[in-house]
Amino acid sequence: MHGWGWLLGELGWTPFQEWAAGRSWRLGPTYLVLEESPALSGRNHDRLAPGLNHLAFHAGPPAAVDRLVAAAPAHGWTLPFPDRHPHAGGRTPTRPT
Repeated sequence: MHGWGWLLGELGWTPFQEWAAGRSWRLGPTYLVLEESPALSGRNHDRLAPGLNHLAFHAGPPAAVDRLVAAAPAHGWTLPFPDRHPHAGGRTPTRPT
C-alpha cells in the first residue's frame, strides 16, 4: 500500500482505520478501504488481470494535478503514460459556456 497514505492525504482524505492487511480513509461521508488479500497469487500488478484496474479521484485544478505529478515519484508513484500526460485517456471534453 506504498504511497496511498501520501496521495489520499494530499487529496484531503484522513486515515480512519488500520489493521495488519489493510487501511481505510475517509472524506466526508465516503470511505475507502485498501486491503491486501492473504491469498495473493503474485506480488506484481498486472492491469490485464482480474481486479481493480482504474480508480479516479478529483484532484482540483490543473496546477494542483501538476503539483501532485511532480511530487509523486518521491512517494513511489509514476505516470503510466508519461508521453501522453495529462491526456492519456484522450482530450478532456470542452464544456458548454
